[in-house]
Amino acid sequence: MKILPAFLVLSSSITAVSAQGIEGGNVSVNTYNWDYYAGNFLSGSVVTHFGQIGLQFDASIFAYTSDGAGEIQPSIGVHAFYEVSPGLNLGAVAVFEEWSARDDSDYAVLGLEAAFDSELAPFSLDIFVGHEVATEYDYRINVLALSGVYDLTDNFALTGSLRNLSDYYDFSMASVGSRYRFENGFEVAVEYTQTSDNEQGFGLMLSRSFGSAVPFLPRSFEHFARGW
Repeated sequence: MKILPAFLVLSSSITAVSAQGIEGGNVSVNTYNWDYYAGNFLSGSVVTHFGQIGLQFDASIFAYTSDGAGEIQPSIGVHAFYEVSPGLNLGAVAVFEEWSARDDSDYAVLGLEAAFDSELAPFSLDIFVGHEVATEYDYRINVLALSGVYDLTDNFALTGSLRNLSDYYDFSMASVGSRYRFENGFEVAVEYTQTSDNEQGFGLMLSRSFGSAVPFLPRSFEHFARGW
């Protein structure tokens, strides 16, 4: 998959959209390597407000290979949220997914979320609680995700996250990492993940932001289960 050229195209597209009244957005390309497989993400988000009411739209493509086999998962998502106060947003999100190798059903992630950006310390927190379901058969995964960022300087930050999946799957994941933000809006991040099954993963991300910050992380299942 030629994911870097696609990143550049999507980056240019979001820049053009931002010029048409969207308040902010980002685009990122992520690669993740686990003990047993490798995967890539291409993601983009935009946000707009109507007073204290906000909407965030996400789109992503995830592609992976394992033991010589591969699969592609596109997803789209929408967040509707309310700005309770500066630095605190509460919302609900719905994400719709497809799997290229599974034609028996479509999938959806549904849940509630909160984004907190402290005014007293250089710290932000993202919280999600919800589940993924299949539209055509009995399949459900409960998801709890916590992600935090601590800014050591204006450009450099430490990151960490905890994710727990239960019901159809039953395991948890802990991640630690860091990121560096350049003045032109580009950002580079690395992340190390350990699961409760003692599997290990390492991720690398390149992203670019436009305008105001997007309040919430993407919520597709692969963002929970495989990293960013």
